[in-house]
Amino acid sequence: MSGPGAGEHPTACSMQILIEYDSRMRAATVSRRLDRFLTDLTNFLRDNGCKLIGHIKGLLDAEDRGQLFFSITSFDEAIRYKGEIDGQIAKAELSINVIVYGVEETPIEKAVTKYLAKQFSE
Repeated sequence: MSGPGAGEHPTACSMQILIEYDSRMRAATVSRRLDRFLTDLTNFLRDNGCKLIGHIKGLLDAEDRGQLFFSITSFDEAIRYKGEIDGQIAKAELSINVIVYGVEETPIEKAVTKYLAKQFSE
């Protein structure tokens, strides 16, 4: 591999987080908040020394309301989504896997927790 971050070792972080709401939230609102969460996380990584994104991938599983897969492989490309969620959502499980170069695991875990709370706390 060549390019920025090629001489560094990757940092891998994997988390599963249950997101619950006191009242149901529209799927469109959940999708927008997921997008903002991923944008905040990507900006945090860039601002804190990330040289290269191996990948940020995950799944928002809203049980019978559907699933939404997401993938980020570059600072310069849009977030890719696959799948669909619909209706009113009371809870969902977020699985996220991050492989990046230039940032340690602990700051990534803290950023995931912080930005999830920012977007998904009612």
